[in-house]
Amino acid sequence: MKKSYFYTLSLKPINVFFDIIADMIFQGVFMRFFLLFILFTLTLFGESTFITKQEYASSLYKNPRGIGCGHCHGENGEGKVIANYIHKKKKRSFIGPQINNVDFRRFYAALTRSKKGMPRYYLTQREIEALYFYLHQNDKKEEKHAH
Repeated sequence: MKKSYFYTLSLKPINVFFDIIADMIFQGVFMRFFLLFILFTLTLFGESTFITKQEYASSLYKNPRGIGCGHCHGENGEGKVIANYIHKKKKRSFIGPQINNVDFRRFYAALTRSKKGMPRYYLTQREIEALYFYLHQNDKKEEKHAH
């Protein structure tokens, strides 16, 4: 005895639903719809859910691996006195040097090698580029205002 479509629907609607979905996937209709939906969603909401290059660079500068660059090099890389002390009866200062005036080659070398007083953070190439961007993002703006 052959079952009718109505009989199948009335007894097992969930099976029919999955059969229809399986047919749609097989035919590619569902996959096309799904891809269009994902692309539409990313286009519509994509910019508001991801951080900008400036936000990423700023957060990295403020806290790359537990301690921010600004603690030693100043808020904008201008340099900063970290500590004053006396050594052999002479006043001395431990200073985080200015880093917003360093070219990328020197900046990269300083972050990838151990140096006295400078912790090694084991940053990726992308993170180093983001930090450099953070320190130099206003350079072109300042050049325009100077001319």
